[in-house]
Amino acid sequence: MEFPEYFAATCCSVLKEYRCANSFSQEELAKRSGLARSYICDVERAARHPSLRNLNILSKALNVSTSDLVHDTELKMASSLDIDLLLKSDTPTPLQMQIINYFSDCSSDGFIVCNSEGKFVLFNSTAERLTGLGIMEVSPDDWSEIYGIYTPNGESLYPSRQLPLARAIGGEKVDRAEVLVKNVKTTRLLKVSARPVVDKAGKLHGGVILFRDACDAPQSLDKKEACRSLS
Repeated sequence: MEFPEYFAATCCSVLKEYRCANSFSQEELAKRSGLARSYICDVERAARHPSLRNLNILSKALNVSTSDLVHDTELKMASSLDIDLLLKSDTPTPLQMQIINYFSDCSSDGFIVCNSEGKFVLFNSTAERLTGLGIMEVSPDDWSEIYGIYTPNGESLYPSRQLPLARAIGGEKVDRAEVLVKNVKTTRLLKVSARPVVDKAGKLHGGVILFRDACDAPQSLDKKEACRSLS
């Protein structure tokens, strides 16, 4: 299996971040994975892209699941979008188009991007399917009411300004928060991760979320029962 070019390059940098977070030297990672140190060095500088087989091997050696590694790679890709450029131009750069096309054609996650004022910029087809609704001109203060976003127990609307996307446009990172979408089109428990979109100068330009149906992930028996009760 060959990964899309920008995904593969971004994944190389995420692998290095995981190695450093584990305080492993390249030599130690080579020993743990059974791969050559020269190969790991080439991967970390994106001179070589890992195959799916080697990605699984490296994930195991780094104490992370392959799915989490892919998820973190996608988040890093998404948060590198140039939101101002997307809003000002009908012709995104080739790199921006690679990212947009990836989330349109390759990713299994819902993908939403908004600017710092809460204006939706991108909303892929999976996001429309999972939320039951697409892009609307809605103030961030009204996101929960309009889209029908509730706390996981379904008893009360999720405070709009505490939603993962709202927190991202405020500069926060959010990992795997659960929200319940309940509207006339769908009822789904979603697992959501969010990242702020920041330029090279550190200026905040907006936020991005990736999300999936929480019932599709490996879960405890109690969570599976809860998911069945939503259908």
